[in-house]
Amino acid sequence: MFFTKNIKKTIALAAVFMLLYWVGISSMPLAAAGTHEQIGSAGTGQGPDYLEAIGQKAAPAKKKSILPIILIGAGAITVAAVLILVVFKTNYDITGSWSAAIVQDQDQNRWDADLIFTGDKKSGAVEYRESPFHFPGTYTVNGKNVNIIIDFSAFTPPAVITISGSFSAADSMNGTWTSTAGGSGTWTATRK
Repeated sequence: MFFTKNIKKTIALAAVFMLLYWVGISSMPLAAAGTHEQIGSAGTGQGPDYLEAIGQKAAPAKKKSILPIILIGAGAITVAAVLILVVFKTNYDITGSWSAAIVQDQDQNRWDADLIFTGDKKSGAVEYRESPFHFPGTYTVNGKNVNIIIDFSAFTPPAVITISGSFSAADSMNGTWTSTAGGSGTWTATRK
């Protein structure tokens, strides 16, 4: 099951509010048993010492329940699990087709290309397609960081392009590139 980043944040926020709700309920004081009946049974003409004078003692206060501690512990574990599994643990999947825009630093020339990634989430092959050319390459992904190497040996002069960057969201990446032939610049890509 895949969740968008907004849904993940909503789930985490709901878990935090649930924990705060549990803490609020568990910190509410419990009334002593029989307190209302004993106070209410004293007449209006009788003084504050009436109940003691006739030999009745107030019921002892109840001992605190362990339930609030259990609820707080369960809430803390729930919030920690949600934050770790939903918010902080995002796996980026690069496989598939992406539209890329490559800009050269020297003259701000821009090229549009398609990048097709085949393999798994961590590494595999990439094909750089800029009509009518197709160039092979490889990629690696480490968390949010992406490294792509494309072989442009069919060009004159032959070159190897190293593309480095990161995911800015699940369906977008950006970064910089350098060429062994002497160029450099920036790039962005969005999933098709």
